[in-house]
Amino acid sequence: MSQHIYLDNCATTAVDERVLDAMLPFFTEHYGNPASTNHPFGLSAKEAVDLARGEIANTLHADPAGVLFTSGATEANNLALRGSAQLAPTNRRHVVTVATEHPSVLETCKDLAHQRFDVEILPVDGSGHIDLHRLQEVVTDKTFLVSAMIANHEIGTLHPIQEIGKIARAKGAFFHCDGSQAYGKVPIDFTGTGIDLMSISAHKIHGPKGVGALIQRRENARIAPLSQGGGQEFGFRPGTLNVPGIVGFGKAAALAHEDLPKEAAKLAESRDLLEKVISSNLGDVVFQGDRAPGKRLPHLTSMTLNRVHQEGLMKTVPHLIFSAGAACETHEQKPSPVLLALGLNPHQIFQTVRLAVSRMTTRDEIEIAAEDIVRAVKKIRHWGLDDPAES
Repeated sequence: MSQHIYLDNCATTAVDERVLDAMLPFFTEHYGNPASTNHPFGLSAKEAVDLARGEIANTLHADPAGVLFTSGATEANNLALRGSAQLAPTNRRHVVTVATEHPSVLETCKDLAHQRFDVEILPVDGSGHIDLHRLQEVVTDKTFLVSAMIANHEIGTLHPIQEIGKIARAKGAFFHCDGSQAYGKVPIDFTGTGIDLMSISAHKIHGPKGVGALIQRRENARIAPLSQGGGQEFGFRPGTLNVPGIVGFGKAAALAHEDLPKEAAKLAESRDLLEKVISSNLGDVVFQGDRAPGKRLPHLTSMTLNRVHQEGLMKTVPHLIFSAGAACETHEQKPSPVLLALGLNPHQIFQTVRLAVSRMTTRDEIEIAAEDIVRAVKKIRHWGLDDPAES
């Protein structure tokens, strides 16, 4: 697939070769069960898990004992919301979240509403920001949880996490963040921001799929396990640990944070070049989300290409790999809930694409992709091929 240019790095990333090298011995040599600490194979696996736990905690200024390994951020989101809801006091049955959250948060909140929790979903403005004054009004002494992602998975807008955390803490509510898109792309001080629970995934940072973590502030957060049958992960998630995946996650986390500010600057440079070439050669391009410095992720751009259907563009440039929206939504021909929340109509939504670079994306690939998109858009507009059935 070397002829393809991959620009769908919000959906998943390629595994770094250094990550793969770290994982391989735990498939064939150090294959013990980390719960079997009565022999060297098990001890070796446990030591590797503990090392990865420490590496991830170190990147966040968090307590290693608060790093709970899961199958990914979706499971971590469920564990955070459902687990804390099970222990919510009877006088705190109120949940506050945001209209642009990941489906694993919004669908879980809908389920909590069926369990007689009062769920409040805050709207966003045209850039994807919530109104902090409105948040302050709705969070009360009856609120047990506020859930707001650090960075949006479709438009890249960053929420003011520290301010949201202060509002939640002032009323004694827990604060949960889906950090899967932001982790490894922007600095996150878990201890300093007031987050109680945070979900992350390895495959967003050039680690393996199928492993993630829920980071918890142990002195504050209270969650109940969602399944029974073992004492693994401090009793919160029973079951044999995915040791190779966890080792890979730890290595990917360490690599992502070796020189994060410099890496983020390189990503932003690639993203900005992509945007510049496309916007300077085409009219009717509208970028979604907040584009102000420090207000969005460095590697992602969401653009609405007027008079160009997203499917028509994809068929015209099949060698370019990008997304019409979140990976969890693209199998359904329905308007993106995130873009609907921004105020776009369905016609505009189906003309919007998401492009995301990574540290593996070269400048040549950026230039080729941008030029090919420009050429394809001009062709589609000239021939009126905005309908994917005609393209």
